[in-house]
Amino acid sequence: MITRSLSQLIPRLRRFGRLMMADPERADLCLLDTLRTLPKESTVSSDFFDVARSLYPAVIAGFEREARAMKTLAVLRSVPGTRPPLLPAFWSLPYEERLAVCLLVVDELDPSLAGRAASVPARTLEAWANRALARLNGDLPLRGRSTIH
Repeated sequence: MITRSLSQLIPRLRRFGRLMMADPERADLCLLDTLRTLPKESTVSSDFFDVARSLYPAVIAGFEREARAMKTLAVLRSVPGTRPPLLPAFWSLPYEERLAVCLLVVDELDPSLAGRAASVPARTLEAWANRALARLNGDLPLRGRSTIH
């Protein structure tokens, strides 16, 4: 059963996957695989925020695994100038900062919705995104490799 909330989120999630992988077919398959593995109760709620909170972290993790396996992240593929290569820099960010960039920058979710989806306060998510962007812009040092792969 596809609820209205789920039907509203699927186009966003598809776009997000296509940005991350630059392979529409593989992104769609990854999304379907992730949806199949989620507990049914996490996708049948009529509350948009409940469904988003369940789906986004799981789907982001699935897309991340696929993008890493493909060694690509389309939206972050190249960087002009003297900045470090962006894809390795992006993967070196802590998981929380990558999640914040994905939700707030790539998918352009409202901070309150993104915060609910990630189960953290919106201000915290915004701070993570700002810190990540500062690292990627060279304003803050990059950390070592993230512990979440």
